[in-house]
Amino acid sequence: MSTAVLEETVLDQKRVTISSKRQFTIPQKFFQKIGFGKEAECILTPDGILIRPIPQNQGGELAEAILKDLIEQGLSGEELLEAFKKQQSKVAPAVHSMLKEAKKVAKGKAPYETMDDVFSAEE
Repeated sequence: MSTAVLEETVLDQKRVTISSKRQFTIPQKFFQKIGFGKEAECILTPDGILIRPIPQNQGGELAEAILKDLIEQGLSGEELLEAFKKQQSKVAPAVHSMLKEAKKVAKGKAPYETMDDVFSAEE
């Protein structure tokens, strides 16, 4: 990113000090405005490091969808809990697989699928 482009997208800036342990404090007004919680992700870009918050309730909607489906199947009690744990344990590997495939698509090394391809009813 050129300096001119960077200057156009800067909303605010503040210089921070980096400790000998490679630590720094995110300015309070940035922390609050962006909505940081307990975790952040650091992304290395050609121009620097992007630091952004990780939402606290990540996956809540997916967990609800899994539970709803299992309840509709008639599960309850311990049976529901065990089935939920089993389904939930499949989520992270599936996401990692999707990200790996997305990287291939981005590099032009794999075909991509549309939303209709992914979510259309099976025939």
